[in-house]
Amino acid sequence: MLRAEPVGQALVQAIVTLANTLKFSVVAEGVETTEEEKQLLKLGCLIGQGFLFSRPMSSLSIEEYLLNAKIASPSKRLVVVK
Repeated sequence: MLRAEPVGQALVQAIVTLANTLKFSVVAEGVETTEEEKQLLKLGCLIGQGFLFSRPMSSLSIEEYLLNAKIASPSKRLVVVK
């Protein structure tokens, strides 16, 4: 969505702004690159998930990962949802 400029960015900005105004959380799904992460942060989206942070895991693998790993995005600014 972010790559489809400028309409994609405008749509993401509108969704993030509406959610923030209504005090809702927004989760950006499908974050694959650090550039997308930076754009989302700039637009005010602070929660994301996607291949940038982890490939899909089994439920057992997720439990083990969450118990043993510190979760942070590569930039250490975006909250990561696995």
